[in-house]
Amino acid sequence: MGIEISIIIPTRNEEDMIGNCLDAIKKSNFPQDKLEIILVDAYSEDKTRTIAESFSAKFYLEPKPCSPGGARNFGAQKSKGNILIFLDADQIVYADCISEIHGAFENKNIDAVIATELTKPFRQTFWSEIFFAEKVAAAQKKKFTAATAYRRTVFEMLGGFDPKLGHAEVEELGHRFLSTGHKQLFVESAKIIHDDPATFKEFFTECLWRGRTLLDPVSKIPRRALEYIAAMSLYFFVLPSVLVFLVTPFFSPLSIIASLILLAFIIRSLQLIYSAVKGGAKKSASLFLPAYKILRGNFMILGLFQRAWNKKKSKN
Repeated sequence: MGIEISIIIPTRNEEDMIGNCLDAIKKSNFPQDKLEIILVDAYSEDKTRTIAESFSAKFYLEPKPCSPGGARNFGAQKSKGNILIFLDADQIVYADCISEIHGAFENKNIDAVIATELTKPFRQTFWSEIFFAEKVAAAQKKKFTAATAYRRTVFEMLGGFDPKLGHAEVEELGHRFLSTGHKQLFVESAKIIHDDPATFKEFFTECLWRGRTLLDPVSKIPRRALEYIAAMSLYFFVLPSVLVFLVTPFFSPLSIIASLILLAFIIRSLQLIYSAVKGGAKKSASLFLPAYKILRGNFMILGLFQRAWNKKKSKN
């Protein structure tokens, strides 16, 4: 019958992760002769290619440096399957995940399938537990994620991912998908584990990247982007508000503004902690969420300044 499913994974120096990702795909209960694995690599300088080829994955270099969305589009062009599953290199599929996705597409009215991106930490560290708590609190698993599959005809009709976006290209394509009247299906039995940052260094690096790409989706999905920017701004202004509250007269305009910001932060923090604990996160990690959010907001703003600095340097 030939290839029915193409799994497309963008990579860049993924030697620590890609082996686990590909091994899980190879051990899935979906017939291996009906699927292909395509890696589109951004010129890795480690053993990513060697590992990929040991699993018989098709390995392509980006024709030119591009965004993850551009890499996914290139992989889709090289693929043969009628169903396109997009994964990240740090995602691990459960044994029956691919079969569950394939089965969901038997309904001809469904054009996209969202797998359950489990919030279970893959590496057991303090930071991974905090990421777990954040995801549980935000209930992100029902949004379009990197673990989304599309019917090829619809993906091509929509023009694929926006290659100009360095961030949120998955959500942006999901937004276009829904706005054109197509139907998605969230399949809870199609389970995937996402290996989120498990160290402070990984957390810091991710925050800088998200900050640098924070403004990319504003013109494409303005409401979602502005909501995200507003949330990060709240956490960025918490520490300055504490300082203003302590050094200015109590009923001064600045003190009132600072008080409102701190009140909003306290309310939001209580909501996060409650949702995280209710969802099964550890209490210690959940209680650290407010401090984590402050760090995240400040590091992302730092990434935003880094982007502006890089642009200034490139013009000189």
